[in-house]
Amino acid sequence: MFNSIFILILTIILFQNCSQVKFDESLDNNSKKNLNPSYTVNYSPEKSFEDVDILFVLDESISMKRVLSKIMDGFDSASKANYPKNTRMAITNMAPAQVKNNEIDFNTQFVPRTQVSDFPGFMKLVSHSTIMDFYYNSETEIKYKSNFTQPGCSEWFQPTSKNSYGVNCLLANSQITLFPTGVEAGTVSLHQLIKKYNSEEQKLFRDGALVNIIFVSDTHDPGANYYGRNNAYTTPLTVNELKQSLLSNNENISGIKFNGIVPLPEKNNPLLKNLNVVGDLKNTFDEVKEMTNEGLHGFHYLDFIKSTGGIATNIVNSNWTQAIQSMIEQVGKSNDIIFKIPGLCLNVTSLKLNGISVETESFQHIKSIIKITDKTIKAKNYKATIECEN
Repeated sequence: MFNSIFILILTIILFQNCSQVKFDESLDNNSKKNLNPSYTVNYSPEKSFEDVDILFVLDESISMKRVLSKIMDGFDSASKANYPKNTRMAITNMAPAQVKNNEIDFNTQFVPRTQVSDFPGFMKLVSHSTIMDFYYNSETEIKYKSNFTQPGCSEWFQPTSKNSYGVNCLLANSQITLFPTGVEAGTVSLHQLIKKYNSEEQKLFRDGALVNIIFVSDTHDPGANYYGRNNAYTTPLTVNELKQSLLSNNENISGIKFNGIVPLPEKNNPLLKNLNVVGDLKNTFDEVKEMTNEGLHGFHYLDFIKSTGGIATNIVNSNWTQAIQSMIEQVGKSNDIIFKIPGLCLNVTSLKLNGISVETESFQHIKSIIKITDKTIKAKNYKATIECEN
């Protein structure tokens, strides 16, 4: 009897509570709005992209000794440049690994050296731990240890970050072995680094980042007789092959720019056509060769720089501070038209540029990024209206 009365009372209470419920129509409308938001973004070719990943591929060979102090002066000044809002940096080195039966031996340089896997930037990003591993390795010779006078920083660091001694991280992680590597093939070493990250199922770059590769060397890839030899690749990588290699690691990056602090041809050389140069050029190429004392096997990096709208700076520059700062301040600029969506957008249902609809096949939606892929749409000031479905 008691149980029956209790159930009856409970039923009455629940019925009364339910009859008092009122659906909030304004809340329901807001929910619909959140599910189908609309965003307006202004685009200008002169505006820097905010999320930028900069990877320096730095020549660590002994010949760099002639130009190293000037490069370091330039890197020191780089902390004073005006970077895009969300920039980070990292450094790797340039000596390639051996290739045997189309397999990369990530522990052995093309020109074999003892304990090479411990070198701070060989097939890895330079960091405090990789510098310490090299420095405290019992087989590392004193003459190479002496080139490392500072503790390093994390693999990726902010442009203004400093190490525990108060030294700029770009300088700290740019310490190099000055080792006789034999070959300075920057495109190869970068490709192999990507392959290593892929094998470990790691992403090297952030989703949505504008990736800037900066080759730093006193010569051009490969720097010596390399292609076609034993344990080497047969032919050089093309621009498209290296871009596809980077995209194989993370297809969600927003763009790729190749840049170079490398020997440049003399003034008025036809190879300079369509090359964005900051800093000065020499009157004759003999002046460049005299200062680097390095042989060249062509100007391999120039095609990479030109095709992606990158920046080139002469390795034998007279004003490093100005040249490096000018280069850094342009890393956020892209030849591509890229918009960052300011909120959640799982699916773009409509895109308009200055009120004109853009066909879905004319753009690519990558998470929080929209990239215009139709090359007939030219870069200029746009007001983009983006409608989404979540």
